[in-house]
Amino acid sequence: MTIQTLVTHDDLSIQAAHDFVLAKNCGAVVHFIGTVRDHNLGMPVTSLEYKAYEAMAEKLLKTMAQKVKEQFKVEHIYIAHRLGHLQLSDISVLISVATHHRDDAYKASRFLIEAIKQDLPVWKKEHYLGKLPSWVQCSHHHHHADH
Repeated sequence: MTIQTLVTHDDLSIQAAHDFVLAKNCGAVVHFIGTVRDHNLGMPVTSLEYKAYEAMAEKLLKTMAQKVKEQFKVEHIYIAHRLGHLQLSDISVLISVATHHRDDAYKASRFLIEAIKQDLPVWKKEHYLGKLPSWVQCSHHHHHADH
């Protein structure tokens, strides 16, 4: 099994993820692509900003990938999370998995995105139309907002 994890300020590439996980012995490749949407909780969002404890985030992504390897029959995993200021429709998180069969691919992908949302030390600041920016979904992490 091969694993690639990435926490970066650079654009995320679906093609790079696909190329990394594609294998002749795998019959299923699942990509999860998280993008910046234009609303949250009824408020218009204009952009997002992600900050992270980068060294810990990288380490946790690798740990998450190893856990997926133990639970599902995954051959290849690519996980990337973007940092910095992102515009609407930008890719914020990218997960690609390759397995022999589709059920394991779907389960592994779902496991990884839920683990990232729950445990990864990445903080999201939403920028709104007509309102001050706000850090959101940070209740399980300790972060001091600097509005």
